[in-house]
Amino acid sequence: MDMLTDMGYPKALAEVQRDMYTRLIRHIKVAGSFGDELAPTCGMGQGCSLTLIAANATVTIEFLMLDKITPTIYKGAFIDDRSFDCHKVEELKQGIEAIVEMDTVMGHTTNIDKSKFLANTKNVRRTMKSIKMNGISIRPQMYCRRQVHKDRSK
Repeated sequence: MDMLTDMGYPKALAEVQRDMYTRLIRHIKVAGSFGDELAPTCGMGQGCSLTLIAANATVTIEFLMLDKITPTIYKGAFIDDRSFDCHKVEELKQGIEAIVEMDTVMGHTTNIDKSKFLANTKNVRRTMKSIKMNGISIRPQMYCRRQVHKDRSK
């Protein structure tokens, strides 16, 4: 919540939100039945509309950082899921490493198992293998972009 107040979020609202998340008890509902109480030790409730405020703030800060470090990366986000594309593999590598570092500083974890990397040539794939997330080399998947040419002679 400190990050939000530093960005101009009303302090009183941040305190209410912090209090709500620290006292929150969750139940998982499966097939109409509720499980035991869960007291989360970190994080915000998935599906909670207030969580979107923090997720949007985090992504905004990360994208502003990337604008300075790696200006040619194309960025996109859906809530807290980020996507990057860049013609310069080395710059993409810098961007991914910067995001992983920022996630660590913010107390987040970048999950390599949920991350996908696409390469369209063997050279790009080889270069991408040098990128590490949390000490683990990424495993890019081959991606072929085919151009389809229409026969206009008919």
